[in-house]
Amino acid sequence: MDRPYCGPKIGGMEYCLLIECRNLFFSYPHSPCILEDVSFSLADSSSLAILGRNGSGKSTLLRIVATLLGFDSGSLFVAGFDAALASSASSIRRRTAYMFQNPDSCFVMDTVREDAAFEPRNYGYSAVQSYAMADRATERYGIEEKRFAEVRTLSGGEKERAVIASASALDAELYLFDESLAFLDENARSTMLSLVAELKGEGKSIVFVTQNSEDALLFDDTLLLSSGHVVATGSSREILRDTSLLCRCGIRPTRASSVALDLQARGMELPFMPVDKEELCLLCRM
Repeated sequence: MDRPYCGPKIGGMEYCLLIECRNLFFSYPHSPCILEDVSFSLADSSSLAILGRNGSGKSTLLRIVATLLGFDSGSLFVAGFDAALASSASSIRRRTAYMFQNPDSCFVMDTVREDAAFEPRNYGYSAVQSYAMADRATERYGIEEKRFAEVRTLSGGEKERAVIASASALDAELYLFDESLAFLDENARSTMLSLVAELKGEGKSIVFVTQNSEDALLFDDTLLLSSGHVVATGSSREILRDTSLLCRCGIRPTRASSVALDLQARGMELPFMPVDKEELCLLCRM
C-alpha cells in the first residue's frame, strides 16, 4: 500500500504525515467556538497525547480526526485523505481504529469473535475472510481463548484486549484513544498500557486523549489544549517540565515533578525539572 501523505524533506529524508491539521475551527450550532485555530501534525509510526482538562476540546478534536464530526473551517488530512470531503470518510475510517472511554461502548456484537469480524464484513469481506481476520486478531492480542464468549462476561482487562482485537482486524494504521484509561481499575489499566506499548512496538500511530500528565509521558509528543486553543505542542517530556504552564491549564504535574516542586519549596535548587522516577532519583543524587 502507498504511504499516506509524504511531506517535505527534512535533513535529506522524506517523512510521512498520517495527520495534518491546519487552522481548524469547530463549533456546535448556536454555541461558542469549541476549537479555535488548531494546528498539529502526526508523523507515520509516531504517537501523540492530546492533554487538557475537561471541556478543553480534546475529545471533540479526536472525533473530528475520526470523521465522527465535521468542522467549520481549516484543513485536515488523515492518511492522505481530505477529511472535509464526505467521500473521504469511509477511506479514513477504514484506516483508523477509535476507542471510546468505556470499552462496553465499543462492542456492537454479542461475542468476541462476532465483534472482531464485524468491521471486515462491513467493508465487504466474505464471512470466511472476516472470521479468519477476526481469529488472527484475537490470537494476536491474547484473547483467542475467549473468542466465543459473550463480551458482557469478560473481565475489564479481557474487554480491553477484545476491543483492540476488533479494532485491529482490518490492520488499522492509526489508533485513536478517547480517555481510555479514565474509568479502569489498576489491572485493566495495566492491560491497556501493555496493549498501547504493543501497538507502538508494531509501528502503529497513536493519538491518546487524556487529562493525566502521567499518561502523556508515555507518548512521543504532546498537544496541550486549553479552552479550545493549542497552548503548546512538542516533545512530551519538554512540555511536562513546564509545570507552571500545566498548572495554568488546569493539569496536575507528574508525581515526580510534584515531589520536586515540594523540595524546591523547602529550599532545594532544581537544575532541571524531573518528570519521572528515574529523573527524580538522578536529581536527588546530584
